[in-house]
Amino acid sequence: MEGVRIVGISGYGLLISLGFLVAYCAALFFARRSATIRTDHIDSVLLWALIPAVIGARVLFVVYHLDYFGTHPQENIAVWNGGWVWHGGLLGGILGVYGYCRKTHISFLSLLDVLAPGVALGQAIGRWGNYVNQEAYGLPTDVPWGITIDTEKRLPGYESFATFHPTFLYESIFDVLLFLFLGWLVWRRGGGWIPASAGMTNGTVFFLYLILYSLGRFGIEFLRIDIVPLAFGLRAPQWISLGFMIVGTLGLVWVLRKEKKVV
Repeated sequence: MEGVRIVGISGYGLLISLGFLVAYCAALFFARRSATIRTDHIDSVLLWALIPAVIGARVLFVVYHLDYFGTHPQENIAVWNGGWVWHGGLLGGILGVYGYCRKTHISFLSLLDVLAPGVALGQAIGRWGNYVNQEAYGLPTDVPWGITIDTEKRLPGYESFATFHPTFLYESIFDVLLFLFLGWLVWRRGGGWIPASAGMTNGTVFFLYLILYSLGRFGIEFLRIDIVPLAFGLRAPQWISLGFMIVGTLGLVWVLRKEKKVV
């Protein structure tokens, strides 16, 4: 699970850090369009969300690979070598944001709306860490954009194949498109161009993020071949994505109904 190193720095860690930085900058940008969230809230919530996100991402990865980490306990915290699960990081980050909002008494859903576009863009950049580590690739393929995986990085049973689907690229492109869509919603609402009657109440952007990202991730997982727990023919990330889609749908229905009652 050793990644490429650039001047002594893990390329994987560098790209993940760049993803966090871009997500932070995007959140500052959209906070300037918000009527309720200030830029200093973004500075503060980053400290609350970052550590829980890293812990959650690593813990879920370890859970996915208990057989390996049970015999290599010294690598449980070696996050610089790769091995983060986005769903765990998202859950940890949301819990951190919630704790911050409870302490400061600002709107939890408003803050999540401002953060959501940047999170999607940060994901798009962080996914390239999988390319650096030659991991999280998909099924063998002969398509022109297939990527070559070194022999020692090929999963058992796929040693005879050279090129594979770049599923990291598929998700990265999807995340960029998601960023553009969610960012457009936040920008227009911040300018007052989308009235509340259009269904853009607090939480709308965040719940749309949960639904759309999970939908894209669910589909991409059909191409991935990395080893994760399976249940009833679906991979663990697909089950978690389904759970997020349900939560996002229920949340979206709830905020829209709440808005109608207010109107």
